[in-house]
Amino acid sequence: MCDFHSILGVAIGDTYEIRHDSSNSHAGMAGKLENKPNRKPVMFEAEASAEKLLTCVAVDDIKSSIIRNYGECPEQLVRKIVAHYQKLKEALTDGSHLESYFAEDKYCDVWNKVIEGGIAVTLPATFRGNLAVSGSAKLDATALTEVGGYLVVYGSAKLDALTKVGGNIAVYGSAKLDAPALKSVDGRTGFAPRVRKN
Repeated sequence: MCDFHSILGVAIGDTYEIRHDSSNSHAGMAGKLENKPNRKPVMFEAEASAEKLLTCVAVDDIKSSIIRNYGECPEQLVRKIVAHYQKLKEALTDGSHLESYFAEDKYCDVWNKVIEGGIAVTLPATFRGNLAVSGSAKLDATALTEVGGYLVVYGSAKLDALTKVGGNIAVYGSAKLDAPALKSVDGRTGFAPRVRKN
């Protein structure tokens, strides 16, 4: 597992796809492969840190350092993987592709990293994944009504319309969570001693 974003490139016959899970566990992604008669899947792990993506000029130039066993990976799959990481680089740079390519729950790690980078995002009313507001990040999501997973705040979060959290809530250090409408938390809540509760 890498420190930010891992995918699994899969070749089954002439079919090429990429798989991702917000846990960034290659083993977890491989465990979800469908068994197809007479076709053995060939898997290629790929991963990159946000720092690596943001400092590279072109993702295509670093493909050999992103894809394990790069020399054995079919060119069609290499192109798919490079295209994925190019979109990821653009998302980390200016928030592109969040509401289209990275809209599924499994990409909540991407949304969290973009928020951490200080880029303004528009969260949907229901965010099905885990939501983390890290470091000096500030999240002002007045339309967000539900977080499906856990909610972790290290920075500052103003969530006026939030009524439900499907997992645990944790607020750390001097972080501030402003969620006056919150009525339901399916998990546990935890606040560090120095936190200001509203």
